[in-house]
Amino acid sequence: PPTVAPMPMSPDISPYLQAVDAEMRSAVQSANPPLADFYKMMLYHLGWADERFQPARADTGKRLRPVFCLLVCEALAGRYESALPAAAAVEILHNFSLVHDDIQDGDRTRRHRPTLWALVGVPQAINAGDALFALAQVELLRISGRGLPADRVLRCLGIFQRACVQLVEGQYLDMRGEEMTTAGLDYYRQMIAGKTAALLGAATAIGAAVATADDEVIAHAHQFGLELGMAFQMTDDILGLWGDSAVTGKPAGADLRKKKKSLPIVIAQAQGGALAAAIQSLFNCAQISDGDVSEVMRLMDQAGTRAQARLEVEKHHRQAITNLLQIPASALASTRAVERMLSLAASLTQREF
Repeated sequence: PPTVAPMPMSPDISPYLQAVDAEMRSAVQSANPPLADFYKMMLYHLGWADERFQPARADTGKRLRPVFCLLVCEALAGRYESALPAAAAVEILHNFSLVHDDIQDGDRTRRHRPTLWALVGVPQAINAGDALFALAQVELLRISGRGLPADRVLRCLGIFQRACVQLVEGQYLDMRGEEMTTAGLDYYRQMIAGKTAALLGAATAIGAAVATADDEVIAHAHQFGLELGMAFQMTDDILGLWGDSAVTGKPAGADLRKKKKSLPIVIAQAQGGALAAAIQSLFNCAQISDGDVSEVMRLMDQAGTRAQARLEVEKHHRQAITNLLQIPASALASTRAVERMLSLAASLTQREF
């Protein structure tokens, strides 16, 4: 594999974000006046409208899935423009899942604003989420207008549809896991493989499939995204307990308060003994006090739970990078794009705790 050193700092991805933003805006619009308010609901969720549905610029999220889609395409083809509709489709699909997740989880805020259902009610929010799902399919097919042959378009569509199924499978496992007393590490891995990793894997695989028909290259790109998605979610889970509240916007131990079976919780429960008993006792409480959370956090620190969780992150991060660097040098058109991916991948899994 080619030896490409990661860049020392996170790269500037603003040109990619701007390109994705423009493509998404072209996909989520309607010239039909009676539908104006309906599309404004989607614009609100996407961060382009305020609570009165007036144009605004709010937090739109990281939007890293479409960036990785574009970077993979650029690495293999030298340009990313052909993959823009696919990148936008991935991000629109992700936002469909967030609308529905917020309803299913009963979350009233996201990114420091009311969630869509909290603003317009559950029925209309479900409808808007369904529209985002459908618009994602329509947007993906626009790659056929970027000069892609029909067999490439069909392959991209197949990857995308499989990810749609995995996404809702992961959500099922997540909701089912909330009803379980304990969830083992294998169950947790399967859950986040669908709920989080599948879409990032689809993004990188589609970026490759736009650029090449080489099965081996597409497989390595797909596995790169899957493994990175696993590492990314695991990092988020660590931040959900030990993250700096000034950065995360959540208090320390937030996931314990939500009784969420995140990676550190799953690892701690598997250890048994006093730590597992303390977690179970906390989860059985109708109301959780700060003292309860502090005591469980103290026991987790004693048991080295955070270090064990970091080992899981590092394992999946290494597997992601190995797959990226196994793409033959002869298949690469831009090592600069590979460098950007290496740097960006490192920034996702080495965030401050």
